[in-house]
Amino acid sequence: MSRLIALIFLLTYLSCTGHRKDNSSNSNSGNDKDSTENEYFKILNGLKYEYVLHYRQLKEANTDLRVFGLPAKDSIYSIDSIRYFRSSQTFFEQDNHFVNWLLTFKDDSTKSGLWQKYLSPLSSYIGECSLPMSNSRAAINLLENFLNGEGFECYECKYKDVECSVNKYEEIESFLRSNKEKDISGLRKEWKKSHAY
Repeated sequence: MSRLIALIFLLTYLSCTGHRKDNSSNSNSGNDKDSTENEYFKILNGLKYEYVLHYRQLKEANTDLRVFGLPAKDSIYSIDSIRYFRSSQTFFEQDNHFVNWLLTFKDDSTKSGLWQKYLSPLSSYIGECSLPMSNSRAAINLLENFLNGEGFECYECKYKDVECSVNKYEEIESFLRSNKEKDISGLRKEWKKSHAY
């Protein structure tokens, strides 16, 4: 009888500790997801320093950089350059999880500054890329840049082309489905091949 009670006690104890372990592993996977998402946002935040690509040109124009909201000190420019180039490099080193994360913004119409192509304030060009974009438009641009594998361009939709974003998402989702066995390097090769003009 005492063995039976000891066995019941042992089984109860083991089931309780196993249950606690499952909960902690679930919360860890939630933390991992948050941590990964925070890392992705950190990468995109670093891309906001893209002004560094135009800094010297702006400085040579003998303009007060503060008028454009830019730092006037070279030391700040140096720090921002490191941030930008580190984020740019890290952006292109991401894997399929990053692509899937960007796809989650497909229907996000908020304009939270997910990404914006920096245009030189000396340029007189005004287009979609010089205006704040919805997260959906920003994410599709980031996806196209990621698949191209180098540099950042803004892929504008034609004026009043409401289906442009939807079509671009459908194109990329279809491309990813038909190439799901490929790694990022293979995806980029296939993307460049299918988008050679």
